[in-house]
Amino acid sequence: MIKDKIDNNEKLTYRDTIALALIPTLAQDHIAEKVTEEVCHLIEKYQFNDNNLRSNICFIIDVMIDRNIRDKNKQKELREELNMEETRTIIRKLIEEENKDALKEKDRIIEEKNKELEEKDRKLENINSIINNKNIDEKAKVNVLSSLIIAK
Repeated sequence: MIKDKIDNNEKLTYRDTIALALIPTLAQDHIAEKVTEEVCHLIEKYQFNDNNLRSNICFIIDVMIDRNIRDKNKQKELREELNMEETRTIIRKLIEEENKDALKEKDRIIEEKNKELEEKDRKLENINSIINNKNIDEKAKVNVLSSLIIAK
């Protein structure tokens, strides 16, 4: 029915376009590759009025291409036919943009933790220098270390 509508240049309903995207997900394994290819050709042939809808449908089909098409060259051909490289680039940029703030926050936390570790390293170096200093008697070392522990 959907194929006939597209062949006759009829407008698809929203339900039709969703069904078109879902067809490869329902195809039995032995025909899944052929069905996925045919759906790609139908999507390429149909004149979508809504580019967002087309992008969403193509995103679903892109996943089905990975799942149902074994031949890497055929996958590439179908993606080119659907202009999926452009869509994938847009999606990649959106994901990077969405994660930019999270990455900045992660970097800030890492830097903060590094500063804390550096401070602890300096304290340990001071303690080691006191412990290893042969010019300070043992009782003074214990008093200094005890005061450091109490101050902490």
